[in-house]
Amino acid sequence: MNTKNVYFQDSINALVVFLVALPVSLGVAVASGVEPQLGVLSAIVGAFVVSTLTGSPLPVSYTHLRAHETDSY
Repeated sequence: MNTKNVYFQDSINALVVFLVALPVSLGVAVASGVEPQLGVLSAIVGAFVVSTLTGSPLPVSYTHLRAHETDSY
């Protein structure tokens, strides 16, 4: 698999994660009784904290790892 294809697929995966995480963070903020902007901010801060604590620049899911392992998307 060439590098260009991997970056393209990773970009699509990042977009999907963003599209799922955005409404979840907004919903949690509204349900908690705070402004929706704070939910987005906490999701961004959380992503930085996770990537710092795990030592990985990009946190990935188990499904994403399995897809790369089997070369099937």
